[in-house]
Amino acid sequence: MNPLRRALEPLADVLEAKAIAYAIGGSVASSTFGTGRSTLDIDLVADLRSHEVQSLIAPLSAYYSDPIAAERSFDSGRSFNLIHLASMTKLDVFPLGMRNFDRESFQHRVMAPLMEGEGRLFPFRPPEAIIVQKLEWFRLGGELSERQWGDVLGVLRVQGTSLNSHRVRHWAASIGVSDLLQRAEEALRKS
Repeated sequence: MNPLRRALEPLADVLEAKAIAYAIGGSVASSTFGTGRSTLDIDLVADLRSHEVQSLIAPLSAYYSDPIAAERSFDSGRSFNLIHLASMTKLDVFPLGMRNFDRESFQHRVMAPLMEGEGRLFPFRPPEAIIVQKLEWFRLGGELSERQWGDVLGVLRVQGTSLNSHRVRHWAASIGVSDLLQRAEEALRKS
């Protein structure tokens, strides 16, 4: 079994059993919808309240976690992490943000396997949201991260005309990265 799937599956099973909506994002999502690259962690967003964190973590014996620290982090709007003991893979669980972009993109989750040809499907942030989120992280990092920029170009290249361009532009404008989106599209046309 794919090591990322092995690390994710116990958490996904508990989230789904508790009917907690979630979506995979970050480099796992950009690799799924764009150009694949190795990663040592899995980022996901969960529609979860801080008072629910400990009951989520309690049945997760496959992971190391600090339930009290996790609840405090989530309560202050930050992620908490779980370490999958068998693989030492880190899973970062982020609270669902309050911005329109966060809420709208979460409503457009898409089901996909972690790797092509695998049977189980997981909810992912849509490719349009991955592009915009990676552009935001690129900007927040001083526009220096070749990884974030490469992830953006990879998703744009692979998804091509299947992207909802109106949605990408709307979300990029809503968080102030339209100029970076334009730069990425120009870079793609020149390559």
